[in-house]
Order: sequence, then C-alpha cells, then structure tokens
Amino acid sequence: MAGHEPVVQCRPRPPDVQRSGGRWSEPNSDRRGHNSMLIGAHVSSSGGLAKAHLRGVESGSEAIQIFNQSPRMWRPTAYSGEDLAAFRALMGDGPVRSVVIHAVYLINCAAKEPEIREKSVASLVHALRIGDAIGAAGVVLHPGSKKKQEREESLELVADVLRFVLQESESCPLLLEDTAGAGDTLGRTFEELADLVERAGAPERLGLCLDSCHLLASGFDIATAEGLGRVVDDCDRLIGLDRLRCLHVNDSKTPLASNRDRHETLAEGELGRQGIGAFLSEPRFEGLPTLLETPGADGKTLGAAEVATARELRAEGLSARRAGHWRIERSTSAGCEGSSVLLDTTSQVWPAFVLVAGLLLIGRLSEAEDVFEWAASLLVRAPGGTPTLFASCLLLVALVTAVLNLDTAVVFLTPIILAAARRCRVSEEPFLYGTVFMANASSLFLPGANLTNLLVLRHEAVSGGTFALRLFPAAATAAVVTAAGLAVLFRNDLAASPARAELEAQRPRALSLVTVAVAGGLTLALRSPALPVLGLGLVAAGVAVQRKVLGVRTALAAAAPLPLLGLFVLSVGLGTLGRVTDVASLLDHAGVWTTAVASSLAAVGLNNLPAAVLLSTAAPAHPRALLLGLNVGPNLAVTGSLSSYLWLRAARSAGARPSIREFSRRGLLLAPAAIAAALVAQATLAPGGL
Repeated sequence: MAGHEPVVQCRPRPPDVQRSGGRWSEPNSDRRGHNSMLIGAHVSSSGGLAKAHLRGVESGSEAIQIFNQSPRMWRPTAYSGEDLAAFRALMGDGPVRSVVIHAVYLINCAAKEPEIREKSVASLVHALRIGDAIGAAGVVLHPGSKKKQEREESLELVADVLRFVLQESESCPLLLEDTAGAGDTLGRTFEELADLVERAGAPERLGLCLDSCHLLASGFDIATAEGLGRVVDDCDRLIGLDRLRCLHVNDSKTPLASNRDRHETLAEGELGRQGIGAFLSEPRFEGLPTLLETPGADGKTLGAAEVATARELRAEGLSARRAGHWRIERSTSAGCEGSSVLLDTTSQVWPAFVLVAGLLLIGRLSEAEDVFEWAASLLVRAPGGTPTLFASCLLLVALVTAVLNLDTAVVFLTPIILAAARRCRVSEEPFLYGTVFMANASSLFLPGANLTNLLVLRHEAVSGGTFALRLFPAAATAAVVTAAGLAVLFRNDLAASPARAELEAQRPRALSLVTVAVAGGLTLALRSPALPVLGLGLVAAGVAVQRKVLGVRTALAAAAPLPLLGLFVLSVGLGTLGRVTDVASLLDHAGVWTTAVASSLAAVGLNNLPAAVLLSTAAPAHPRALLLGLNVGPNLAVTGSLSSYLWLRAARSAGARPSIREFSRRGLLLAPAAIAAALVAQATLAPGGL
C-alpha cells in the first residue's frame, strides 16, 4: 500500500471521544439495558448525525447502523467538531447505546485498478476515522469481489488494504461481513473469512459481522436452533467468537444456498418466525448490536414496528429454548426426548464442579505446605494497629477467594486468621465474621471464585480475563463496601491495640506457590479452564504424595468427591426440572434491581448453587444482577451458600463460637448495601453497564 499514503492525511482522534459500544477488544461485551441483546435498525443519516440518532430513538432502537456518507457515491461527508460532539452527547444519554457504521457499497478491497483501489482505501479510512470520533462499535465492510482475478491474488489485495486502513485509524474495529456468495464476492465461507483475518496479521481490531440472510443464502442451514448452533460452532472453531462484534438480522426472500442477497421482512421469508427467533435467541449472540436491514412497512423505511417485531421474535425464541421445544424436536427424532434435556443440563453443570475440585486440591496442597500460615505470619509482623491487621486479613481472604475459590478460603483461612487474632490478643469476632463475609463478597472477581459464576455466565464463552474486566466494577465495589461495613460494625473491637507476637511458619516450597500462580493464570486465560486446572491439581497432588507432604487419602479427600458429587446430582436434577418447568422465565421481564433481590432471596431459601442452576437454564436477561444476588446475597443468612456451612465447621473446629443469629444480624446490614453499591458501580463504570 506504499502508493496510497497521500490519499488521506491522518488526523488525531479527539481526546474526549468515548466508545459507546464498549471495549472493542472484548467479545460479546455485555451492553445490556432492558434487553440483553441490543436490537435496532439501520437508520438514515440524512440531515446529520443528530437526526440519525433521533430516528433511532423514534424506532425504539438500542443500537443503530448508519452510512457515514452516501452509500453509492465516493464523496465523503464532512462532519464538524460540533456535529460529532453533539452525537456523542446524545449517545451518552441513551436509549441508543451502540452505533455501527456500514462502509459504502462502492468499496472493493480486491480491486487492482488504481483509481478504484485508491478511492476504496480513502473511503474506508474515512469511515474508520468517523467511527473513532463517534465511538462506533465497528465499521462493517463487504470484503470485496475478485472479478476475474485468481482467488489467492484477490485475498492478498484485500489483506493489504485491511492492514493499511487499520494503521491509518485509531481504535474503531473493522468488521468483515459474510456475503451471500453471489458472483465473485469474497467472504462467503468461514474458511475464507478466517484466511483474510490471518493474511491481515490477525489484528485485534479486525472483527466479524454475521448476516442471517447471507448465511442462509450462502448455504448455512440456520433455520433451526440446532442448525444455527452447529454453524456458530464452526464459526468459533475457524475464526473465534471473540471476533464477532455485530449482527445483521434479516429474513431472506430466496432459499438455502441460493447465493442471492435478497432481504425480506422478518418472519415473512425463508427463515420464518422459528428461524429468526432462533437467531435472536442464540446464547452466544448475547450483548451484541443486532441490526435490521429489512424493508419497512412502506417497503423502504424501517420503523418502530419492525424493531418491536424483532423483540417479539427474540422473546419467542428464548421461551422455546427454555421450554426445551427445539431440544425435544431433536431428541424425539433420535428417540430419546428426556435424555436430551438431561444431557444439556449435565453439560451446563459439570465444568463448574470439575474446576472447583481442581482448586480444592491446589488449596489443600497450599495448606499442607504452609502457604496460608506463612501469609498470615507476614500479616502479624506487619506494622500498624488492629484496623491494619484486619484490613490485611480481609485482603488475603479476597485474594485466595479470587484465585482458589471461596470454599478454599473459608476452610483453610478461618483457623489461621483466628490464630493470628489470638496471637495479637485482639477480639477475634471481627476476624471470624469478616472471613466469611469477605469470601462471599469477593467471589465475583474470577470465574472459579464461585460455582455460581460458571453456571450463570456459561452462555458467554469468554476467558477469565474478560470475565474479570467485565465484572470488576461490581466485584471491587462489593468487596470494598463489605470491608467498610465490617470496619464500622466492629469499630469498637478494632480500636484495641494489638500485642505483636510471632506466628511461626516456614517459608512454603516453590511447588505450591508456582501451582497457585499457574492455576490463577489458567483461570484468567482460558475460556474453559476446568480440565486444565483439575489436571494441574492432580499433578501437584501426585508430586506432594510422592514427597510425603500429603497422604493418598488426604489428597483424595481434599477434592471433596462425595460432597461435590452430591451437589452435582442435585444441580443436574434441579436444572432438568428448571428446563421442564421454565422457572427462569419468571425473571424475563424483571428489572435489574428486582433480579438482584429475587436471586438473593432464592439463594437464602434454596442455597445459591441450586438457585443458580434453576435461574440460568437459559441466558438470563440481567446476568450480572443475578450473580450479585447469588454471590453477595448469601451474606444475609448462613443458608445462602456452601461456604457459610464450611465456615461454621472450620470455625468450631478452631475453638470459635460463631452465632447464626449474629451472622444474619450483621449480614442484613452488609449485604443490601454491597449489592446496591455494586449495581450502581456496574451500571456506571463497566463497559456496557449491566
């Protein structure tokens, strides 16, 4: 592209631009408002960007798509700084929460003709820079047409353009749209799209937009939930769903594999109500801007009626998935209707239990090699008064909970933290209750910190790092508010000065420290860390047995096979019941606050693990609010979580006398405050909010 540098002069991106679409580097970033999928329409930008936003509001859209210039002319539209600032202000006020730009139809990145190629590059750079300026979630691009050229040559030409235009813009993603397969168009298969991504150097900003009409026309059978699921599996395998940033939802006038791009009004084409409902309710599409490009009621302009129809079809699709209608169709043809639902539930539940078993093994090894006691000895020796000691102990609980699970934290840290308080001759009550309250409140930082995280957010196939980024505002706020509340509730106990004393502990071996670090890394990096973490735990336990640090029976008991198996069977049973009775649909129309309150009460009444299984048989409308209730709500009563029961046992074994009544008396003050503050923080600080 050396000959194209003079086409458009690079301009700095305005420093105050905020990307309304959330973090572009995160797949399926959760931009939920009332709905968990941002449904909207392509709107005209005639009259300016503010007019486009107004049309989006009038159509009831939560996401809009615009052309940054006339789609059939090369001349770019010049937007003033005031235009851009006004649009950003409107986007900040809602209800439109995401904007996508569609590149003009004239662009052909595979063109060899110098004039077409130069104009294509200039137009695409202009679109990306406008995207930078307005905080667009991406610029959608048809990859191009190879005309009479060889495929290899055409793909290289496209990749060359992709690399160049991304270098000439700041941060807006460029989204390759799959094509219907007409003529010589590129991008009709996932293999071809993956090839383009690879040839372009696989930059993070290069993403994907899937069009339902194009998929059907190019030969992908997506008219049923099962067929769509297989197609999405292939897309994930070949390209990766982390690159999927946007959807176009259109029915098709032409049948499967017609290779003709003919959009039809939703539910009136080849996909029909079931096909569009399946597309709009696919769990792995949650949180994405989903845009209609269909004819409107007048044959031209999309409006509120079409957007409302899309939401209606999505609701039908979600209900069908929850009721198991599509699963039953598939299983009936195989002659095993009930087993399909059972298998679906089992596949939902087992990774969570496998991961926790691995973390418990690693926790037991850490305890045997004095990791926790060594950490507590450092706290005792640290300078400062009782409040500092208390804060340090809470921080230790939060860290162990995040990396090694809250059950590990309460089982192994409760006796050690009590010992530290006793050595320092201060009241042990703040340390006793602080351990369990902080463990529950800190169980949102990483997926493995709590079984509920893995159950509720299984619909979002993301790595632990992405999970942590998305929930950090809520997780940090819940932990900080709980810690502050504990300090206030126990202020008299914490006013006493500690008598510093040595808490003897040997420095732990490198094996345990490395194992903990690797477990944390696996949980952060992998989307499905269950088997790798279990494998790590088994290997570490094997080494510990060989060194006679652990006995064989002790190592086996550490994984808690019988309790976990019992909980697994209970969860599968309740999950199957939930799918049959459609219990999760009770929260379909509940708001964020109602969801958090309902899940808190469900956790206290049923225990948070069974409640999580029952309330997440399908993708919940407000998963973050659901998780806050399930994870922090157990601080209301000891019945709320397994960790509270384990804490009672550990505390009594250490000679303490925990009171169930005192637990609830303090928890009734702590839990509501932490949940409320965390909801506000998540809504205002997280990319895409709740």
